[in-house]
Amino acid sequence: MRRIPFLFIILICMIGLFTACNNPESLGKKYAKLDCQIDELEEEYDDLRDDMNDLDEDDKGDRKEIEKLMIKQLKLQKKILKLELKQDDIESKKWKVFDDEDKYDDWLEDFEDAYDDAYDECK
Repeated sequence: MRRIPFLFIILICMIGLFTACNNPESLGKKYAKLDCQIDELEEEYDDLRDDMNDLDEDDKGDRKEIEKLMIKQLKLQKKILKLELKQDDIESKKWKVFDDEDKYDDWLEDFEDAYDDAYDECK
């Protein structure tokens, strides 16, 4: 007798988790936040590239500095790739949402609206 309420609670939690995981507004906001973080890291990467262009490869001291900047660039690339993988995970969730094209179109519209609003906030 005690198992039925317990199983019911577990079922409710699972349904809640599933719907929360595929909520277009929350996923759109997460995707936008990741895009903003990627934009910041790409700016930093470009700044490092500009700094490297100002250095002379023939100068021994500058070569050391170029090496340090290149290591920083590699670390930034790694961070960017991790963020892009998170975005890919979000992208894969939207394909699992609906078999019905109309429901998918509605979901995608909500996702894009939430994305646009969140992306505009971070800029």
